[in-house]
Amino acid sequence: MPDHDLNDNPLLDGGDTPFGLPAFGRIRAEHFGPALRLAMAQHLAQLDEIAAQDAAPDFDNTVAALDRAGESRSEEHTSEL
Repeated sequence: MPDHDLNDNPLLDGGDTPFGLPAFGRIRAEHFGPALRLAMAQHLAQLDEIAAQDAAPDFDNTVAALDRAGESRSEEHTSEL
């Protein structure tokens, strides 16, 4: 599966399944590489944003931000339950 075809990747689709889980019956081995590359790129972008901020570093904008980095939107919503 080419990386540009991420719309059909069940690992990236929270979909209509309970708790936003992927449709496990649709997952194939070739879905993992593109999903992991996208997740790592998003995480690195979050780290770059933290490093590039203009504000003086403090606990909230550095340590807490690094702790939150890498969470997907679905993980953030799940942690609120």
